[in-house]
Amino acid sequence: MVNELTNSASHRHQHILVSIFDSLCVILKTLDEFEPAPLEILRCVSRVCTYWRALVLSYSPLWSQNMTCNQLNQRNGYWRTEVLRRTGVALLNLSGTVHDGPKVTGLRAFLVWVLTSHWVRVHVLDLTILDEDLFRNAEAIATAGCTESRNFQDGVPSRTSCGVF
Repeated sequence: MVNELTNSASHRHQHILVSIFDSLCVILKTLDEFEPAPLEILRCVSRVCTYWRALVLSYSPLWSQNMTCNQLNQRNGYWRTEVLRRTGVALLNLSGTVHDGPKVTGLRAFLVWVLTSHWVRVHVLDLTILDEDLFRNAEAIATAGCTESRNFQDGVPSRTSCGVF
């Protein structure tokens, strides 16, 4: 009996913490500048203590719902790959602006790979593409590259065989 109460209380504490972390990310996304960025906050929260780390790393929607381009535009792909790994199989929310230039080469390749390899997981795609190469790739993916896409009819996702953004 005591064990059941302890487990129940522990589960409530986990749920409360995840709700706090999620709410913080939602609030940060409403700010114009994303400072500090939601992924940066999650990374910092995951370093507070082992309990918080295990909790944040085990809840993949925290990571999948906060994938913004400005937070994934690093020189190497380690952080992008790690964030995608932390999303597990959760639906992805991709947002942000992709600028033109040599600094976005890694981000460009990552986005093309995510859109082609994980298209069925893309739930929200809110990208402003200022990079002509990526725009052409995204257009090609939308018209021919995807075998499945997510269309929403009456708010309910349905799968079809054509790729549509």
